Amino acid sequence: MARYTPFQRQVNLHLAKKINHIRLETGLSLAKVSRISGISVPTLFYIESGDTHPRMDHLMKLYKAYGDPLIKEVSQMIKEDSDAFQD
Repeated sequence: MARYTPFQRQVNLHLAKKINHIRLETGLSLAKVSRISGISVPTLFYIESGDTHPRMDHLMKLYKAYGDPLIKEVSQMIKEDSDAFQD
């Protein structure tokens, strides 16, 4: 398993929460998201638990499953992070 800095771990957990929240809101199971996105169930589990940082290709595949809600959540997360660095 990859080792992450405390900051990277925090980002992973924040993104994991967002991705999990979207999946639950859309009512999709991990198996259904796996079939739609082509990402294995174990990898989806690791992404949603924050144990791994999703690669860009995973985010693009998750967009295929979730569409605009994923983009809105990730965009908001980036905005919040950039606002925090401006202080």
